[in-house]
Amino acid sequence: MAALPPPSITTSPTNCIFFNPHVDRYQTVYFRITNTAPKAIAFRIFTQSQITSIKPNNGVIQAKSLITIAITCSGYIVGQMPEIFTIEWANHCKSGQNVFKENGIRGVKNIRIYYNTADKYFY
Repeated sequence: MAALPPPSITTSPTNCIFFNPHVDRYQTVYFRITNTAPKAIAFRIFTQSQITSIKPNNGVIQAKSLITIAITCSGYIVGQMPEIFTIEWANHCKSGQNVFKENGIRGVKNIRIYYNTADKYFY
């Protein structure tokens, strides 16, 4: 039997997040992933960014539920180039096997991270 492709997800915001100049060293933006399917999915999130942390960066989203992800920026240089974080998801398997095998079927979505400059930020 052929493997079924994973269901679609929705994200909020849909394709990008923004960090604005701020007096605090750390800024946190919240991001939601919604599983619209009638079955559970496994997800993982990764980035090459050295200044952002993502928690949780993996887990299971039950059927018709959502999870809130915290993305924390530890400061940036004004004018820093946008970065990307990637969400991968696959059908959840209760047996505990790796659902993200190299040749496995999975969904992938890229979300851009923008670092606003002070002139683009309205107080």
